[in-house]
Amino acid sequence: MEDLLSTSTHFHIDGHFKMTPNVKDCYQLVTIMAVAYDEVFPVVSALMTRKTTAAYKLLFRSVKEMFPNFNMRHIMSDYEKGLVRAVKEEFPGSTMTGCLFHIDQAMSKKCASLGLRPLLKEKPDDAGKTVRMCMALPFLPAEKIEQGFQEVKAKAAREEFHAQLKPFLDYVERTWINGVDGAHMSVYRKHRRTNNDQESYHHTLVSSLGNPHRNAWSWVGE
Repeated sequence: MEDLLSTSTHFHIDGHFKMTPNVKDCYQLVTIMAVAYDEVFPVVSALMTRKTTAAYKLLFRSVKEMFPNFNMRHIMSDYEKGLVRAVKEEFPGSTMTGCLFHIDQAMSKKCASLGLRPLLKEKPDDAGKTVRMCMALPFLPAEKIEQGFQEVKAKAAREEFHAQLKPFLDYVERTWINGVDGAHMSVYRKHRRTNNDQESYHHTLVSSLGNPHRNAWSWVGE
């Protein structure tokens, strides 16, 4: 583990909220995984009581104190603002890539909450295609993402379903185009586009624990 922490430059970071011991204020389990040999290896696990920038900075500083050569240069994570700020402050010059799956999942959930699924099912080649093009925006180079969205938006404005889809397009523009840096969002020419292997690791942990919210001693022992 020490070798991976000291020599790896590519890392994945993810938090899991469904796998914490039955301890007051224990909010999430955060796992840092090192990428090596085209595989990922868990190198840091931390139970956290909050997901603020200060909390993540404390985590990173603690790891750096134990492993002075720990230097994350390329990080894949979700789009949690506290984590993003902490990485930028503790590892200046590093690059962050957002997980493509998280964008797709967020947009899909937004479609469901807006009641758009019947429309997308009825018009898969029209309204459905518009949503899929929004989900595909991260495949563009960072500097092309906003332009790509504006083209999708302009095309949708000419369609009969525009009024129904407008709340979704407004959400995409507000949350992703204006709310996330293009360099963070883009997976253009990236070998790794998701942290699904890390999600799989967390799923395996949950399954092996049986009851993930057991008491602390039993949880750590497992």
